[in-house]
Amino acid sequence: MKRMLLMFMIVMVSCTVCHADSDERYAIVTDKDNIQSEVRGLHSSSQYNDRWENIYDPFICIYDSSLCIAVPINHIISLRLENGKYLMEYIYGGKNLKFSGLLDEYVKFSGETDFGDFSLPGDTLLSITFSSPPVEEPQAEQAEYPHVIELENGTRVPVHIDSRTDHFYDTTGYIMGGETYTHHYTDFRFKRGQAELTVPFEDIASLEFTFEGPYVAPGEVVVTLKNGKTTTGQLYAADTMEFGGLSGVCEKGYFYIHGRNIKKVLFVPEPQQ
Repeated sequence: MKRMLLMFMIVMVSCTVCHADSDERYAIVTDKDNIQSEVRGLHSSSQYNDRWENIYDPFICIYDSSLCIAVPINHIISLRLENGKYLMEYIYGGKNLKFSGLLDEYVKFSGETDFGDFSLPGDTLLSITFSSPPVEEPQAEQAEYPHVIELENGTRVPVHIDSRTDHFYDTTGYIMGGETYTHHYTDFRFKRGQAELTVPFEDIASLEFTFEGPYVAPGEVVVTLKNGKTTTGQLYAADTMEFGGLSGVCEKGYFYIHGRNIKKVLFVPEPQQ
């Protein structure tokens, strides 16, 4: 009797494990040869992955001419190539959203299949779908966007800015080349003469940029404080510490905007004319 009871318990545990495995959400990845793979634990790696410090789950980022959006994989409905661009459908803030753009040219998709480790270069991807619906992010429904970023093309994007990124290219120990390090800050840094100034976000009313070329530096910034004081300074030279951009959340999800695409940042509403 004890032996039969033990065998029954083993069968029940085994069935429970099998059921859990069958319920696991997995990705169905199709490459440009129309070969499909069922991939568990899908994640991506790209040069943009370090632009956010507040996304703790694996995500895929996609960008258009000015805006880069990162979507946690467990919120994605599908990603597919259409007319030379990738269309991502996903859930954010209780809404079904779409964003069309490009993948980073260095992105790679990885995971596990029944036939071993999976790795696929991003430029060979045709589509990604999933075995079950995505998971909603509850806190996204309470999101507020108190800041405004005005892009170079005049578009204004309501956002909540979480951090500024700086990219530092270090050649120490390298005979050729070097390594780029990304840091996140909740302040803004610029030069005024030979002095380096650091202003916390909470003290800033607005930032307005003027660029002299295709890069962030050399460039000029007008910093206006909430107390009404204004000064003009210079952005860091590109070969030292570069103003990379701003990241946070907007109505389309987690965003990153490169500094060169930003014309103006409003931390407080502009006074009515």
